Amino acid sequence: MEPYLGEIRLFGFGSIQKGWAACDGQILQIGQNKLLFSLLGTQYGGNGSTTFALPDLRGRAPMHFNASFPQGTPSGFNGATLKFEQMPPHTHIVMVSNAVANSPVAAGNLLTMMGDKNFAVSPKNPSESILAGSSVGNTGISSPVSNMQPYSGIMFCICTDGIFPSKP
Repeated sequence: MEPYLGEIRLFGFGSIQKGWAACDGQILQIGQNKLLFSLLGTQYGGNGSTTFALPDLRGRAPMHFNASFPQGTPSGFNGATLKFEQMPPHTHIVMVSNAVANSPVAAGNLLTMMGDKNFAVSPKNPSESILAGSSVGNTGISSPVSNMQPYSGIMFCICTDGIFPSKP
């Protein structure tokens, strides 16, 4: 089956074939690619008088366009920095004992002492716990976390020499 001009395909081999170009955002001259320009215009870039751009699908997942996501408009982020308000609520279980402490070494032992600088749980309501201010707090370094779905590198190419598609 002969490809349509402007058609995008995935290639599992690492070379660009004749009549195809990598979808890497490269700028092309309109004068040398008039038919392809008539299909793409400047929706992917270029000045529209002498140049236009091919789609740039490096590190992007293609998505069908609609009114909310216009064709050719990149969107999304590889990473995101979560704010404190965006973090889900969570709890931590602490193993404690009401027995008197019998070792000065914490390794393998349970917390027991009660007081204003130590962990305490009200026996009537276990949800009322007290932790020393120095033992709890916000954590993290405000660095972006990865937001990318699992992926495998495959080459997207656009047909630069094919059948001109007819309009329905």
